[in-house]
Amino acid sequence: MASAEDNSILACTIHDSRGGILTTLTV
Repeated sequence: MASAEDNSILACTIHDSRGGILTTLTV
């Protein structure tokens, strides 16, 4: 199963494909 960190990275990747710079703000 994916760890919490993996989920965080995955969420950032999803945000990145939608907003790009939003990823930096999310992190």
